[in-house]
Amino acid sequence: MNYECTNTSITFHNTDCFETILDFLEHYKQAKKNRYLLLLNKQLYLNDTVVKDIHEKINGKDIKLLLDKHDIDWVIGKKPCTVLYKDDFILAVHKDAGCIIHGEENDQDCLNAQVARYFKDNDIHTSVRPLHRLDKDTTGIVLYSLIPFFQPYLDQAMEEKKIHRAYLAITYGNKKAGLCFDIHKAIGKDRHVSNKYRISSSGKDALTHVEIIEKKKNYELVRCILETGRTHQIRVHFSHIGFPLLGDDLYGGSLTEGISRQALHCHTLKFYNPFSGEEIGRASPLPTDFEHVIQTIKN
Repeated sequence: MNYECTNTSITFHNTDCFETILDFLEHYKQAKKNRYLLLLNKQLYLNDTVVKDIHEKINGKDIKLLLDKHDIDWVIGKKPCTVLYKDDFILAVHKDAGCIIHGEENDQDCLNAQVARYFKDNDIHTSVRPLHRLDKDTTGIVLYSLIPFFQPYLDQAMEEKKIHRAYLAITYGNKKAGLCFDIHKAIGKDRHVSNKYRISSSGKDALTHVEIIEKKKNYELVRCILETGRTHQIRVHFSHIGFPLLGDDLYGGSLTEGISRQALHCHTLKFYNPFSGEEIGRASPLPTDFEHVIQTIKN
């Protein structure tokens, strides 16, 4: 299936993969309420004929979806975000250390506000909807949905790990370069320390895939891929095995190693165009402090 997208509509061609409009809507994870509203508002067409029943046969006809025009629903930031990738459906941006994604009311420095500024500057009329989060001091790529119709589909793709995130971290450690292993320990809230998590048998299942990329002195540069997406997952897992991230004072990492935050960076993302199936990959450059630590431990 391919498509044409304008500011007001999307037209899908080569639709033989769907038998009925219901099949199409279910594929893109539209809830019953959304299906009802699409018909009520006459937003779906087969060729040039409005769809009146979700059970209508498609028979290879073009499906046209009229798009809602949404107001930008976030305070406009002082500066626009740094864009790493954009297509009709997804925006990938870089997040700096110290920047939170969801700020307080009227916070013009949070990432959502920066995205809102980018939307305003580029005449993009849509709501501000991140697909995932990063901790305040974790840097790297954050994805945003650009068309509300596809938000449920992209949310499920994130849940099912069809959107792949790989992190780089610097830890204390003594394992050999090239070693791959898993950390599979459930994580729950620490009842004694606010905003802290811990390994807990009653917590939520958490699995981190780890590859030691480089070993220098007592430090390791590691690549982590999350099979689950628990809060502070990488930080908690590495602290549990005795090798906390550099700079991560909440979980036992030293602040004296040339970095004043946890050495964690969401480095690469791979995802797929929801129509063509084309794989799209993007990387976020290493921030200066992260790069500085890597060079320091190499020397």
